[in-house]
Amino acid sequence: MCEKCLAMAKKYYPDLPEDDLGSLLMGATAYPFCDPEYLGRQLKETREATDGSLNQALGYAEYQMDMEAKRYRSWDSIKAQPFYA
Repeated sequence: MCEKCLAMAKKYYPDLPEDDLGSLLMGATAYPFCDPEYLGRQLKETREATDGSLNQALGYAEYQMDMEAKRYRSWDSIKAQPFYA
């Protein structure tokens, strides 16, 4: 796992057990498909919007994905298209 990414996760979630950092990165961020700077912005936003627990971080990420999916489906160009083809 990317050392910079782990360090970023520890910076924003210092109380999270070491075993949960991978779950945090994989479940609540764009890791491994982003650079450490983008990851840092995601972790900071998530930390500020939650109580710092893994469950809330994962829930917040799921909420953000749901909002993005709703926004995507609202585009005029795809309104007639089924979301799942």
